[in-house]
Amino acid sequence: MSFVVAIRIQLEGDAEIFREMIMQYREDCLANESGMEQFLICSIPDDEKGFLLFEVFSDQEAHQLHSQGSDLQKLLQSMQEQNMRMEVMMMGGEEIESETQPITVSYTHLRAHETSLHIV
Repeated sequence: MSFVVAIRIQLEGDAEIFREMIMQYREDCLANESGMEQFLICSIPDDEKGFLLFEVFSDQEAHQLHSQGSDLQKLLQSMQEQNMRMEVMMMGGEEIESETQPITVSYTHLRAHETSLHIV
C-alpha cells in the first residue's frame, strides 16, 4: 500500500529559478530513493509562485527516509543561497486500495484547473 504526500508551496523568491531547482530535486529523488515511486510537480493557474507536489512512496518508512535524506537538505541549502523562502502545507496518508475492480478513468482534457473525466 503506497504512502502519498501532497505539498502546497507558496514561494517567496524567483519562480523560474525555483522551478529549475525543484525539477532537479525530483530527478535526484527518483534516481536516489528506491522507495519513491512517483513525484509530480504542478503549477497553480494564475499564481506563478504557487506549486503543488505529489509524492508517492512505497510506504511511510520510505517517506521518513526521504524527509531525512541528503537530496532534501541539498534543495533547502540551495534555496537559502538564493534567498528563497516558502510557506508549506503538507498532508500525507496511506492509499486506500479497492477490494473490487479498479475504476477506469479516461481524461479528455488535461489542464490543471479544467479537468474533465469520464468514469467507465
